[in-house]
Amino acid sequence: MKYASIDWRGVDNKQPYSLDFNDVYFNSENGFAETQYVFIEKNDLIARFKTLKKPVFTIAETGFGTGLNFLAVADCWLKYAPKTAKLSYLSIEKLPLNLSNMQRSCQLWPQFSAISAELLTHYKDLTYRNNIFSMAAGRMDISLWLGDVKDVLENITHLQVDAWLLDGFAPAKNA
Repeated sequence: MKYASIDWRGVDNKQPYSLDFNDVYFNSENGFAETQYVFIEKNDLIARFKTLKKPVFTIAETGFGTGLNFLAVADCWLKYAPKTAKLSYLSIEKLPLNLSNMQRSCQLWPQFSAISAELLTHYKDLTYRNNIFSMAAGRMDISLWLGDVKDVLENITHLQVDAWLLDGFAPAKNA
């Protein structure tokens, strides 16, 4: 499996930088605020979770990256969604972070430490193609596809998605 080539930059080397795409993984000022605004607020996820009327809510994401979007969404899900509902989170990642870089990324957001710890127990066993695991006592199912987005999307045409999270790299750098 080919992993992402990253360099840690910025203040205290807390900014993961993609050498593959010559771009940052998230805003250097406040990556969490960026995720909150772009993905949580613009998809109106908190309100949608609070008023959920169906048993499963599905999110699809292109580019798992550092896992920040997943951690933020999972935190909102556990706080606001009905306890009987399930989050189905599908993410497609061509170049996953290796375990060491993912652990380092997760440490950037201590507010998600419990979710991060559970994610990392599964992340260490990733294989090429589809990795499926359950989290939060069955309240969330994660399907982490490793491969090119074009190839993966051809295999999941049946999926009905409630919200999309699109890759944050600049399109000019990562088509």
